Amino acid sequence: MKLNANTDFLYRALIYVALHPERWVTAREVAEAYKLSHNHISKVCQELIRCGFFNAQRGRGGGVQLARKPEDIHLGELLFLNEDKPKIIDCEAGIGGACRIA
Repeated sequence: MKLNANTDFLYRALIYVALHPERWVTAREVAEAYKLSHNHISKVCQELIRCGFFNAQRGRGGGVQLARKPEDIHLGELLFLNEDKPKIIDCEAGIGGACRIA
């Protein structure tokens, strides 16, 4: 599947946070896990907070957590969250490749 870069970052942040429900996750942690820009992931996390996907806690030990149960999140909601006509990018892993998300 081809996604624009922003949607790709939204999905990655959402997946990473969903995989760690027991604690608050920082944007820096997500960025380091996927080797992405901290600034981009911070903006994505703010967007997910604004749209009700994440709850946030400021300060030491803070970060983000899912605001909804994973089964109540529909990935289609994120597809056109920020752009009407997305710029398409190719997945670097290709078919059968080693995907960094998984």
